[in-house]
Amino acid sequence: MMRLIFALSFLLFRFIYYSQDVTYAQWVVKKLCSDPMRGRGYTNAEIDSAAYFIAGEFKRFDIRPLHKDYFQNVTYEVNFFPKAKLILNKQDTLIPAHEFNVSALSSNQKGTFKTWVYNPKDTIFKLPRRARNRFVIIPAYQLNDEKKKKLRTSWGNLLQHCEGILVMDTNYFIAHIVQYEPSFAHPLLQLSPTIVKKWINNEKKLKYVTIDLVSSRINYTAKNIMGYVQGREFADSLILIVAHYDHLGKLDTAAYPGANDNASGVAMMLDIARTIKENMFRPRYSMGFVAFAGEEAGLKGSIKFVQDPPIPLSQIKFVINLDMVGTGSQGIGVVNGTTFSNYAKILTELNEKYQYVPNIQLRGESFNSDHAPFAKKGIPSFFIYTMGGEHPFYHQVQDKPPLPFTKYEQVFKLLIDFIYSL
Repeated sequence: MMRLIFALSFLLFRFIYYSQDVTYAQWVVKKLCSDPMRGRGYTNAEIDSAAYFIAGEFKRFDIRPLHKDYFQNVTYEVNFFPKAKLILNKQDTLIPAHEFNVSALSSNQKGTFKTWVYNPKDTIFKLPRRARNRFVIIPAYQLNDEKKKKLRTSWGNLLQHCEGILVMDTNYFIAHIVQYEPSFAHPLLQLSPTIVKKWINNEKKLKYVTIDLVSSRINYTAKNIMGYVQGREFADSLILIVAHYDHLGKLDTAAYPGANDNASGVAMMLDIARTIKENMFRPRYSMGFVAFAGEEAGLKGSIKFVQDPPIPLSQIKFVINLDMVGTGSQGIGVVNGTTFSNYAKILTELNEKYQYVPNIQLRGESFNSDHAPFAKKGIPSFFIYTMGGEHPFYHQVQDKPPLPFTKYEQVFKLLIDFIYSL
């Protein structure tokens, strides 16, 4: 009898209370990419502005703090560049983040340097004596994948023997801020494909590199933001919806907006929180909502949460990590889908029944987003992202609002159904 009552109540919920709001989601993305939070990095504490905005939304929707308050401090090392000037041949001034990127492991450098061009035919990555005191040009577009992979492990050694390296590639231009390795002795820069094509086959004509790069390496204390809504049956057990809100920050004055990565995930998380809070018919389990800091710096926020949990980890039934959900024309990917196959079966059966998204691609384990620290502790966890080429920008300045949100409504409904099915 109780099962019948639940089924009828859930059916009523499905038809009355699906209140996803793509307009709200677009507004959240726009706010997180606005000037006070632009890049959600560390130059002018943009990440803190974003944290207080998210906490303000929790408070506005009456989402309770998960612990004593909404915040959990997490300290980690970052390296950002408040000044980054690059001039080629003393006359071609490039635009930071648009026309060149700087590796997060780079150090200060200032001056005008003659160049030396690496010969792609060389089998060993070793700089001759004449390359010392010069800026080394690497024509990566002439290297095969195996050689590129070997080269990536050689940067630190090479940069001890020159004044800097300029990488020229025609199909790779992605920024990162992760600090897994010690700093390089000198800067490593990458030109955009547009600039590379301008100089292609003319490397020897690129005779001078002028650089003024200021590195600011600090330990920064950011915040995880944590709230919850009590469930109707198992108040002490939680389903966590998580999404990282940090991004790459700025290079000089140019910001990486991070609309899809991951303002989109934060927007959907807040929309789910709002919807569940406003509905009288709650999930059986309490719902936790966590916006993590430091994902781009190496999953720092989620690792902190797991190492110093504000609630016992044994109380967490399931984790749904939303990261890059701004598209959807080709369906969704589910990392850990084959690992936690019993949960994946629920998800796929719901999608087969209601035809929400065109495809669910189940994947194995991957330590590439904030689900991973939970999964390593044995907590069932999915990393869900949308698939489709309608917004192809990743770690680039073009990742800005508005987002397509092609299957926002459908992914939202699928997640709600999944949550209420647990």
